[in-house]
Amino acid sequence: MRRRRREAAALAALLAAMLPAQAPAPFTAPDGTRFLLAPDPSAVAVHWAVASPGDAAHDPPGHEGLSLTLVHTSLLGTWHTGSRDHEREHEALMWLDEAWQRMLRDPRDATAADDVKRWDEQTRELADPRAFLRRMAAAPAWRPEVQSIGPTTVLTLSTTRAGIAAVAAMLVERREDQAMRDLPRTWLRTLEERNRVHAGDPHRAMRAELVALTLAGTPAERAARLPDPALPPRDVAAATWALTQHPSATVHVLLGDFDLAATRTTLARAFAATLLPLPPQTPGIAPQPLAGVRRSSVRGVATPAVAVGWLLPLLANGDTLAAACGWLADGDDGALVRRLRQARGNDCRVTVSAPWPELAGETTLLVVEAADPKGLAGLADDVLAACRDLAASPPPAAELDASHRARLRRWLAGNRDPRAQAAAVAAQAVAWPKQPASLAAPDTPTPAAVHDLLRTVLTRQAAIVEGTP
Repeated sequence: MRRRRREAAALAALLAAMLPAQAPAPFTAPDGTRFLLAPDPSAVAVHWAVASPGDAAHDPPGHEGLSLTLVHTSLLGTWHTGSRDHEREHEALMWLDEAWQRMLRDPRDATAADDVKRWDEQTRELADPRAFLRRMAAAPAWRPEVQSIGPTTVLTLSTTRAGIAAVAAMLVERREDQAMRDLPRTWLRTLEERNRVHAGDPHRAMRAELVALTLAGTPAERAARLPDPALPPRDVAAATWALTQHPSATVHVLLGDFDLAATRTTLARAFAATLLPLPPQTPGIAPQPLAGVRRSSVRGVATPAVAVGWLLPLLANGDTLAAACGWLADGDDGALVRRLRQARGNDCRVTVSAPWPELAGETTLLVVEAADPKGLAGLADDVLAACRDLAASPPPAAELDASHRARLRRWLAGNRDPRAQAAAVAAQAVAWPKQPASLAAPDTPTPAAVHDLLRTVLTRQAAIVEGTP
């Protein structure tokens, strides 16, 4: 008990030392851009993160990953910054995309390959894709980085108090005047990474089948499968850029050395208006509750395994869900892990994922996967029985505390520097818009809150997919 108290005190002290004295202040610019501003007088720089949707709910069907691709290409410049001849470059890019389309449809098409080479050389003569980054560096802004965080894409950079106005102007230009240079190669790199992630998931076939049983026709089903390798047409890419980069879709976080009042004035002046069309309000597809048993099987799984999925209600806050998953299964520990190993032996491997797939504002699943080299006999029934038992009463406070400390350690590992904190807060604000944004570490949910969530979810009808070698 004393050791746990000392560990908790040490974590609290480290968290207090890391975080700015002031919570982020919300601010909305005249064009609707949302900001979270966290001045920190002790900082020596300003860290700026721009989060936007990056999930299958915002990508066009068949081109999942396009929104991430476009954020990468956005650093290659605009028509204003980087183009030596706007009209000629635009025409050359259209022809280059058309040649890529033909070459991707038939890699043996020598004419298409020659056309790709010819138009590629032409576009390089007509543009300087490094010009935008050079202007950013002069602002100054350094280390612009793009990363995926959950269902979002985040662009993070660092600047100075004096550089805020110049960076703001460049971010608005990037949003309003995007050239989408080098789209084909950037798209192929995105596909390669998605293929790598899919290939590295030993249970990908089970998960895809589970989503097909429960969320057919929704963005979740598209998120679980590989996208079409065909190059997205430029008009489709432009529409996706407008959808995901409209001021109503993005959140900016500034953390560091700046004056709050002066920065609000600067941002209001820069983010004054947008020409991007307002995204259409398209209601999501609400899946029907599972009324009966939905069970299937797939082959090609290395170790006999089962995936059990429950529909998750749309939640306003992700902290309770994360705490519930951590309590059930946290690495080689967790109440569900212990329960199943008691029933089936220590070779049983258990993971819990939620929300899965990671989508903003869409119905998804809580998924329990259990693998047992001894075979599938009774495995699904053991998972269902253990989940029902664990949902019957609140988790012991001591167990919930232990899993929360493990979560805090992971949070600290991922938020040790202010750039990472800014990126995490921006991503959370887009992924969980109803959850109050905070730089603080996640709170410990109460046993009652975790119990209410698990009782709501795990007592519903589940879908089951068994995987065999």
